[in-house]
Amino acid sequence: MKIPLYFLTIILLTSCQQSLIPTFTQADNKYFPSILKEKNDIILLVQNLEINDGLIIFDAEIRNYSDKPILIDPLSFYFQSFSFHPAIPKKTKTGSNTIARVWAMDEQSVADLYEHKIRERKAGNTFLAILAVGLVVTDACLDAKDANKSVSSESEYREIVKKETLRDAGTAVGLLAIDAAAAGNDLKSIKNDEDLYYLPDEYLRQTVLQPGDKCRGKVYFKKGEYLMPYYQVFLPIENESFVMDFKKETPKDRRRIKNGTLE
Repeated sequence: MKIPLYFLTIILLTSCQQSLIPTFTQADNKYFPSILKEKNDIILLVQNLEINDGLIIFDAEIRNYSDKPILIDPLSFYFQSFSFHPAIPKKTKTGSNTIARVWAMDEQSVADLYEHKIRERKAGNTFLAILAVGLVVTDACLDAKDANKSVSSESEYREIVKKETLRDAGTAVGLLAIDAAAAGNDLKSIKNDEDLYYLPDEYLRQTVLQPGDKCRGKVYFKKGEYLMPYYQVFLPIENESFVMDFKKETPKDRRRIKNGTLE
């Protein structure tokens, strides 16, 4: 039962994942997940990698084709989210369209968050194990109680059997739900362990990029309570602000992207 349950959990987890995609398409309507911007011989390539565990994670590649060194400071990066397309005025009949700036997280804050999630899920699985034992023990005690009852008629016997059958079915469903929840926690904990292990290698740190050099890494933001429909990611570099426009991927977008276009 465990193996197919893990596969089912993987399918459910991956199918429910959210992501951000560029708000525009290429001239030929071909889908490309990254946004490329160039200013003053500086090129930025940015893509949303995943939205998970309360984080919005971007992959950012920066290339310096200018003739001078440039400072890359990821902690100066930020995003603003919008209820409507950013082109709509900030004040609408329904209130403000824009949310306050959310700044990129430092490496230690990201590590602390992953460690907290790992501890939280381990504690959750301990509770689920106790709950499963409680279900089994309760079911066994009630079965024993019914077995000791004196039966005076066939109708009473059938009623006891019916109760036991329904109780056993309920226990089985409960154990299956607990097993599924534990499997989901296990998979997420494994991913958190991996993310934490690779964080020092993948995190985009402050650096001085020499002419002809490039750097690449992950930039982490806190998602907030809800994923908003539109996002503008601001990456200030050398007195220039590179603005990347993203939107929340919809089921309609997924179907189009599957075909390789956004027509």
